Amino acid sequence: MVHRASGNWKRPGDSEEHVAGPRIGPTWAEALAHPGAEQCAIGAVFLRSLLWWRLEPAPERAQLDPAPAELWQRPACAVAAGSTWVAYLPRATGRMVLKGIEPLAWIARWLDPRTGATHDAGSVVVSPSHKWRAPEAPSEEDWVLVLTVDG
Repeated sequence: MVHRASGNWKRPGDSEEHVAGPRIGPTWAEALAHPGAEQCAIGAVFLRSLLWWRLEPAPERAQLDPAPAELWQRPACAVAAGSTWVAYLPRATGRMVLKGIEPLAWIARWLDPRTGATHDAGSVVVSPSHKWRAPEAPSEEDWVLVLTVDG
């Protein structure tokens, strides 16, 4: 039986004979020392703090004002009805507007996906049209806006 390494699951001594290119990358143990591994850990800790399996994609419920020109700059959004909203901003160059929010006691926070630090964004006051305009993100880098029900 011939072991064929793939991706970052490569181990020291694995052959690269059957893969394209001169090298398939670091071993998985080496990859754990890369900055991306820390960001994966931040993401895992964040998701474990939520009922992530209840989240459903809802890209139409989040927009930036003003709207970005590039498609890749638009926010991504997922909602677990009655408990959680998560919106990712690849580049926070405007104000996030969330639509279709239930009138509950929501608390908002910004998550820095680079460090895992959170920044309080205050209570959410839902308008009669079920919209909320979030405060500005702490910087123009990428951010995650998280809404949870207080209590």
